[in-house]
Amino acid sequence: MQHIADDNQLAQVRLQAAVAQAILGEVKEAERHLDAVLALPAGDLLAMGHAAATYIHAITGQEGVDWATGEPAEEETRRPVGWATPARGLTLRLMSAWSPEAPESFDALFTEAVRVPAAGDLRDLFVYALEWTEVIAGESVVPQLLVKTVSKALKEHGPKRQLTWDEQESIVADLINGIETLTEEEHEELYKQLDADHQMEVDEAVRNFANNAVGSDDWDR
Repeated sequence: MQHIADDNQLAQVRLQAAVAQAILGEVKEAERHLDAVLALPAGDLLAMGHAAATYIHAITGQEGVDWATGEPAEEETRRPVGWATPARGLTLRLMSAWSPEAPESFDALFTEAVRVPAAGDLRDLFVYALEWTEVIAGESVVPQLLVKTVSKALKEHGPKRQLTWDEQESIVADLINGIETLTEEEHEELYKQLDADHQMEVDEAVRNFANNAVGSDDWDR
């Protein structure tokens, strides 16, 4: 059976390709890959924004206050030309707000810019990632490390492909059969891929298992 990549997968591949091209110093050429990213629906675009912000943070080491003030972490640190110009105010506010543990402020800024384009140019966040890639690549950083870093950011924060019904049924079977053998982390990694209906099916199976183990349906009441 032929596998056809969905828009999310294509957008993530495009961003990886853009980073690879920016490593070579071809930022303007790399920007053409961003059209596939910007064409995603709002929710998926937000996830790509999370990945881009995570990537920028990882390769620069800049903290929120550094973005807010427009000052680099170290005086001798190289940076993209025009990295803190008024035109990229939205990008700097997004970077200042970004926290993977508490993304609410970032999400509010990003979502408003999606809803009201006049609030700022979201494309610039991704361009910023490419410009920083070029700068960091010029500091004798191993190119493969930058590609691995963006790939890791996409894996952790990028939009996820919606699994088919059969794929979810297979995961449900793995979770139920592995109630006694899967670690908590393994269970959670599989469980979060399911839609609400399939999660309820797993929840019921886990509860029935606990009921049988305890010998009562009312053990937690």
